[in-house]
Amino acid sequence: MINQIFFDLDNAIAYCDHDQFVNDIDYSFALEDGVYGLKINPCAWNLLNYSRNLVGEENVFMLTSSSNDYANRIDDLAQFKFGYDKIISREELSRAIWNMQFCPDYKGEHVNPNNILIDNLYPQENKDKMKFLGISVDNYLKVDDYFGHRIEGFEEKVIEFLKEKWQEN
Repeated sequence: MINQIFFDLDNAIAYCDHDQFVNDIDYSFALEDGVYGLKINPCAWNLLNYSRNLVGEENVFMLTSSSNDYANRIDDLAQFKFGYDKIISREELSRAIWNMQFCPDYKGEHVNPNNILIDNLYPQENKDKMKFLGISVDNYLKVDDYFGHRIEGFEEKVIEFLKEKWQEN
């Protein structure tokens, strides 16, 4: 059973270069620190739609170590349709981790062992996100790094993992 599904942004559902662009970028945009070239993982929309159909739109989130303005800008350009309330960025993640460390009674609103995280980093490199979600490595899918070029089997791997987790009791 799945409670909520969380997708990482950078090198998972999108690739962004700062001041050096991959060939054939989908969008470019500027923030205070410079210009970015954005390439969207071609299977991102299918994965998001599949996930929203599986657990409901209200239970699919972006969880990123990127800044809030960066994540929201990419969400707008890519039309991922998370919206501001479904994007958990570096700022919110940092506040929650601080609260978990220093406030023993604090339990974040997203803590649930049945949550799923789909990320390009290895679990041991992502302990803060796992703690934020309250998950073990069993509910963590490490995907191949997306660097702007289609990855064979990426979409199938994620869907198979979600199907398997959905059927667990």
